[in-house]
Amino acid sequence: MNDGFIKVTLGGKERSLKFNMRAMETFTEVKNQGIHIMSASVTLVYSGLIGWYYTKQIEVDFTFADVVDWVEELIFSNQQSVLSDIDKCFQGSKSYQYFKDRTKKLEAEAAKKKKSP
Repeated sequence: MNDGFIKVTLGGKERSLKFNMRAMETFTEVKNQGIHIMSASVTLVYSGLIGWYYTKQIEVDFTFADVVDWVEELIFSNQQSVLSDIDKCFQGSKSYQYFKDRTKKLEAEAAKKKKSP
């Protein structure tokens, strides 16, 4: 794992994930409002794949449905450690830290405005 980059085997093929600003945009666009491990994992993997493909300007060769199948395959074959590695990579990326810091700042500003008459 190197600044939001990780390689994992998904669907029988080694694939690269890159958690950059494009991945963060994708994550925000498709995230599920509920707290469900499956949907969060799918969104995370999908976002990282999109980040990589965007960076390399490669045509996407998978669908969201493919990613659902790949994540289910990891879970059902007892390979949750791959998902844990992806999550650690995501949380260690510069883009995630920026997004997290920016969200905290916006929340603090909103709270400050609420308190002001």
